[in-house]
Amino acid sequence: MNYLLSFLLHLVIFGLALFLGSQFTNSGLSSYWYKNLLLPPWQPPGWVFGVAWTAIMFSFSAAMAIIIPHNKIFSLHTNFVALFWVQLLLNIVWNILFFKFKLPLVSFIEIIALLVLVIIITIKSFSYSSLAGFLCLPYAIWLVVASSLNGFIWIKN
Repeated sequence: MNYLLSFLLHLVIFGLALFLGSQFTNSGLSSYWYKNLLLPPWQPPGWVFGVAWTAIMFSFSAAMAIIIPHNKIFSLHTNFVALFWVQLLLNIVWNILFFKFKLPLVSFIEIIALLVLVIIITIKSFSYSSLAGFLCLPYAIWLVVASSLNGFIWIKN
């Protein structure tokens, strides 16, 4: 599989996962529960989330396109595919836990697990390709921000 096809495939898969998660986010943002939460002072405006996730979707898809289809070491390839799918699942589940079930503590624990997984993916990506590793960094950095927002909401509400 060539790079462009792999990139587009990962982009579609990641985009579908974000779309699924957004189905819970959109209704959650307008809920009475969310509107009455004490939010962190560093909470970015809503449009920043869309820009951030779009950039992450493109950069992470590019990283996976570099690593997955071109890797000749089967165990590393299988590992990256599994990690990619697990992070997608955790990404979707966070939205359900936080916005649908309104569980800030459980969603905080879950987003920390997602952050750790993305850090592992980033480190493994650097071991394969510096470019792929750098392309994973926006996702890890954004999850640090998102985790801090979730943690604040859990502690203060």
